[in-house]
Amino acid sequence: MRTPMKRVSGSNILFLLILAFVFGLATYKLTESPVTGYDEGLLTQLAGYFAEHNMFAMQLAPGRLTSGAYMSTGFPVLLPIGLYMKAVGVGHLQARTVMVAFMIGFISLFYLLAKKETSTKFALFATALMATHGSLYYYGKGVFGEIPGLFYFMTFLLLFHRAEKEQFKKPLTIGLAGALLGLTIVTKPVFLLAVPAVFLVLLFTDWKLLLKPKVVLPALVGLLIPFAVWFKTQFFPTDDAGMVLEFYRNPYQIADVGRNIVNNLKLFVTQRTPMYVLILFVTWTLALIVGKIRKDARSKTEYVAWMFSFLILLAFLRMPALFRYFFLANAVMLLYTPSSLGTLVRFTAEILHRRNITIPALLRGATYLPVIALIAFHTHSLFFTSWISNYYGSTQSYTLTEYFRDADPNRVVFMYEAPEIYLFLPHRNYYQFIRPSGLDSLALGTENLELLRQGTPDVVVVEKNFLSDPSLFAKYEIKTELDRYFVFTHADQP
Repeated sequence: MRTPMKRVSGSNILFLLILAFVFGLATYKLTESPVTGYDEGLLTQLAGYFAEHNMFAMQLAPGRLTSGAYMSTGFPVLLPIGLYMKAVGVGHLQARTVMVAFMIGFISLFYLLAKKETSTKFALFATALMATHGSLYYYGKGVFGEIPGLFYFMTFLLLFHRAEKEQFKKPLTIGLAGALLGLTIVTKPVFLLAVPAVFLVLLFTDWKLLLKPKVVLPALVGLLIPFAVWFKTQFFPTDDAGMVLEFYRNPYQIADVGRNIVNNLKLFVTQRTPMYVLILFVTWTLALIVGKIRKDARSKTEYVAWMFSFLILLAFLRMPALFRYFFLANAVMLLYTPSSLGTLVRFTAEILHRRNITIPALLRGATYLPVIALIAFHTHSLFFTSWISNYYGSTQSYTLTEYFRDADPNRVVFMYEAPEIYLFLPHRNYYQFIRPSGLDSLALGTENLELLRQGTPDVVVVEKNFLSDPSLFAKYEIKTELDRYFVFTHADQP
């Protein structure tokens, strides 16, 4: 007797369509949009060196290495990229292929968590909001820590959700949740803010859990294991511990933190993107307050997500005014935006009903109309006004690939503040000078600058923005321009 085929539900079809949309945009001009740059170059060097030598390091000169101590992205991103490149070769496309896998994994986990936390309908709307957000592709396609960090964070929240359903009685689930939180943090240390988020939520909702060894010990053991691996893989014994700690405490060495906070606060009432994020956060906060008033059941998982987002916004105030620093909060907010609007609409309808006010038909659909409008806004921005849309016509990767394809391995290359050129070199006969976070105090390869003044390297590649000291290149002349780079050679060289 034939077993009848299980029918695919409409919600699954819609989710697969969203996933196909994400995959299509993620792979469209994968190596060109966005263009590669400084941070991606540093991280892919670490992963590439692992692929070739089984350790995370960067070559400053042939035979001279430095660690990834000042790179704020760790092995949970670099290891998958390194392993893949070990199998198929080191290159730009190979690195970004792994990032596409992280993007697809993140969107899938985002939908699954939204479905468990809200409803299938709200989860689909939330996932559509995330899938049309331009920053998903800008920070997702390039080798950065944001999307992999969110991938691990979603996994942590799913395990935390499961532990909550089990009333925190199963040490294995708690330990796994701790391990995923640890992986999240060492992926990108800004996720360390999730630790006080969890602590504060448990303190105010069920403080006795914090006194139970069967809860605390598995969580701590799970949390610390990834840190042990991170310390082993990210640092060399010779790294200056004091400088490393200072870097993670204040990576941009902002002197006047107070003024920086005031300036960043102004952004939330003067610029569109921060205002948009603030509106989402206020909407979510009001929904949580209304939920308390209506005595709705709200999960500890949602409170952890809210507290994490709140702490990210606070942390943004003391950072440079780069909107990537609150993207993590923005992504988490979107997961709860449709359900929060639903809560506010139901509360408004209840008030109107108690006052015998007829509810307009338009209000009955008020949950979905703002979400649909926001999806339309995201989509327009994604294709026409976002950062990622600026690079749909780029040919930088192709230009660099073609120029360096047949580079002579006997000619020494010097990468001056252009670590991303590593991705296009077919050999490893290179020197470099880099300044992580743009800080002179963290400069690496300074001893190589004397070689540059002497004219020892045969080819020098400089990003145009970093051509601030022409005296360094007195022994050279510009041979060609490659997109946003100058290539210098000696006058008598081809």
